[in-house]
Amino acid sequence: MNKHNIDNQAVTYHFNFTFNRNEYIDVIKKLAKVLKTTSSFLLGDTNELDIFKDPTMLKRLDKITSFAEEDRKYIFYTLDALIKNVKLKSL
Repeated sequence: MNKHNIDNQAVTYHFNFTFNRNEYIDVIKKLAKVLKTTSSFLLGDTNELDIFKDPTMLKRLDKITSFAEEDRKYIFYTLDALIKNVKLKSL
């Protein structure tokens, strides 16, 4: 159960037998919008409600996904290093 008292397994089980894949994705997106959360949260991939609600971060990630694979690899490598650096500073 999550904050909205929705059993993720029950919802997933129901949708797997009721909808085809594209319909399933559309329903999850609409449900997430109505509940003001993310599809990742509904599917149990994250416990953070606001993790992907920052429009600036979403735009940045969207731009990165349009880059070539090698460029994305270097960007994420650099980003991971910066995150690690900030975490180490806080110790």
